[in-house]
Amino acid sequence: MGIINKLFGTSDSKENKPKIRAQYKNERYFIKEINYIDEILKEFEETDKKYIAEHGSLTPFQYLSKCMKYNKKVEYLYCLERNADEMQSVFLHAVDNFSKGWGDDFQGMALLVDMAAKSVLLNISQSEFQRVKDFMCKADQSSIKEMWKPDSLVFFLIGEKEKQRKSAVPAYQKLYEITKLPKSEAEKSIKKYLESWYEMNKHVPWYNNHLRDNGYSGYWAWEVAAVVKLIGLDDSSFKDNQYYPYDLVHWNN
Repeated sequence: MGIINKLFGTSDSKENKPKIRAQYKNERYFIKEINYIDEILKEFEETDKKYIAEHGSLTPFQYLSKCMKYNKKVEYLYCLERNADEMQSVFLHAVDNFSKGWGDDFQGMALLVDMAAKSVLLNISQSEFQRVKDFMCKADQSSIKEMWKPDSLVFFLIGEKEKQRKSAVPAYQKLYEITKLPKSEAEKSIKKYLESWYEMNKHVPWYNNHLRDNGYSGYWAWEVAAVVKLIGLDDSSFKDNQYYPYDLVHWNN
């Protein structure tokens, strides 16, 4: 039995294997990526002090850059199966920078959806959620192009369902249409949606990111999970879908 166990492994060896939610990469990879993010954020602290001393404040671009770094760290933590409290703590830094990052040249529809979805999933406080909503309001009332403004999906996620704007992103519009279905139909539609979710996003920058040396943080349908949570859908039929962050839908502070 000893020889067989060495050749083929045992159930004990599988149980001792580090838990990783994401496919394609291992624990060492994600820890390395987190360390890299932390190094960049530390550098930002030093350069920010100098920039503020010279210019009075940071630019919207600088704030949003930090926001996206913290967002990325949240995703790496999820891949490593870290607890949601730790993820929430990091995400609040993303919220802080996001709330200060508004500018009339904003072009980040995906960031609006991402921030709205994670705000729902990570159960941030009402006061912090309001900071996210305030940014959305500025974008909605601004003179930027319609394609960069909050769409109906974003409005749904932040609790302003009375507002409507057709999305320039087909995948977002399709998901929003599902929110209007009766629960039983929505559950079936979400299951089908998740099955084609990755291919629906083949034109986004992160598509096939796992083939690169760095930057891969899993493929997670945060916006789908947030919709499921808000509507209160039964996700038992699709909880094992590889793109569905099931744990966060059912996490409570």
